[in-house]
Amino acid sequence: MIKPFTILKTTTEVDGTINVFFNVSKTQLEEYDGELRPITYSLDGVINVPSTIEDIDKYLYQHLIETGWIDA
Repeated sequence: MIKPFTILKTTTEVDGTINVFFNVSKTQLEEYDGELRPITYSLDGVINVPSTIEDIDKYLYQHLIETGWIDA
């Protein structure tokens, strides 16, 4: 799987949860002046991941699907 996101850094909180700083982008075709053109959207964000999660990539991927940044 090619990940449409990049994990920029992680930090661990006192309670053991992990802050994951990430960048995600997607390109969509949208009409502009009567033509379909590719438009790229990008987001830098952070998500707090519970300490019980073993696969941070999978957790982040699922979150991005649920929020509409990734089409499943």
